[in-house]
Amino acid sequence: MRLTAAFLVPILFIPVGQPSDNPPAQDPLEGAMAYHTNLDEYVERQEEIAEREAAALAAARAAEREEVSVTSGGSVEASLPEPWRSLAACETGNTFNPSIVSSDGLYHGLFQFLDSTWQAMGGSGSASDASVSEQLQRAQALQAQSGWGQWPVCAAGF
Repeated sequence: MRLTAAFLVPILFIPVGQPSDNPPAQDPLEGAMAYHTNLDEYVERQEEIAEREAAALAAARAAEREEVSVTSGGSVEASLPEPWRSLAACETGNTFNPSIVSSDGLYHGLFQFLDSTWQAMGGSGSASDASVSEQLQRAQALQAQSGWGQWPVCAAGF
């Protein structure tokens, strides 16, 4: 009888050794360490991100609780709590006009947002088209996330 290639079965040789000869199991953090050379730095960065997000959320919730609203008999100035009233006064040249746009067309609203910053904070369109309460909410969230440096001249004393 002749054997053809179809009947050939490969034989695998598996080395057998003592259990101590087997390589150790891979550490599950080893893959993460390939991207983050220092686990402490990675954890610290994640904590910083979580803190910024929590601060922005807290600012948004505080704005909701305050429910700043301008009624027909009220004024924008009276509706803003400090230090936001002072900031809006400085940014708008004491007009407190929520629809104000800078002469170069770049900055909008009570807190003179760039459109890109406004949109990064969750706004749509331009700040000058938004309500006073929305402008305040997004300004508070921006301040919680990035600090008073977003308004380098008008918030210098804060």
